[in-house]
Amino acid sequence: MDLPAPLPIKEAIGSAPWFFALAAIFLLIWATSILANLMNPIGRAQAQAAVGAGAGSITTYGAVFITLLVLLSLVHAVAYYGLRAGRKGGWITATVLAAIWCLILVGIPVLIRLSTRSTRRAFGIG
Repeated sequence: MDLPAPLPIKEAIGSAPWFFALAAIFLLIWATSILANLMNPIGRAQAQAAVGAGAGSITTYGAVFITLLVLLSLVHAVAYYGLRAGRKGGWITATVLAAIWCLILVGIPVLIRLSTRSTRRAFGIG
């Protein structure tokens, strides 16, 4: 039995790359707002009071959290550019991220779109 020709990549993925681009922008905005809050002495004091005096330096926690947000936004950017370029690595990254986003129900439609047979065949997988 002959399989039909795979769909062009842009048809197969639809608007899925834009989901990852928006997520990357959201994460960068979140990191920027945390950084602005930590740079402000009043905001830093309020955050330290909310965490508690014995919890350690709020600046250290903030720096670690900002670093994680920036790294997550970079992974989302890899998924966006990989999907747009039609790379297998971009598809794999996007599928893993969509599966993680499924934990909060946002990524279910994207995961369904990425795991269809036509999308996998367009990327040369399966």
